[in-house]
Amino acid sequence: MFHYRARRPDEAAFTVPAVNRLQSVAPSADERADGFAAPSSRPRLGWLALWMSGTLAAFIIAAISVRALAKTFNAFEMMTIRSAGGLLILFLMATLRPELRRGVRVHRMGLQGFRNLVHFGSQICWTIAITLLPFATVFTLEFTIPAFVAVLAVLFLGERMTVTRATALCVASSASW
Repeated sequence: MFHYRARRPDEAAFTVPAVNRLQSVAPSADERADGFAAPSSRPRLGWLALWMSGTLAAFIIAAISVRALAKTFNAFEMMTIRSAGGLLILFLMATLRPELRRGVRVHRMGLQGFRNLVHFGSQICWTIAITLLPFATVFTLEFTIPAFVAVLAVLFLGERMTVTRATALCVASSASW
């Protein structure tokens, strides 16, 4: 779980003034309640590689599926079916596991509805782009999104950009240019 605390000055990182001055950091060994050091990251590295591979496969399958379905359905129809499927899965999960319903809050449903509307519109734009652009361009854009998220997190969320993160960002970005 991530803990939120005010940022401390750090000479090894540079930051950009941001809207949100809080950052998420994992607890260090001396901050852990049980006093034990964090487990080795070796086993988690395997899971990370597995999840990343699954994510890449899902992006590729989604793009190929959209291209194949574009001959039969338009973008709005495809995304409506996708959203209806997602709602069905959520409904089934809430039915099978009633304890999940306790976490649902209704005090900001208007904002949630607006977020869903924006997301649905952006899904339709993504679907149209998949049908119009060559696959090489589509995958290049999709795989550079994490780099854009990292830069925007520094600008808007106040995340730290360490030398290690900047180097990883440059290496990852150079692969897609």
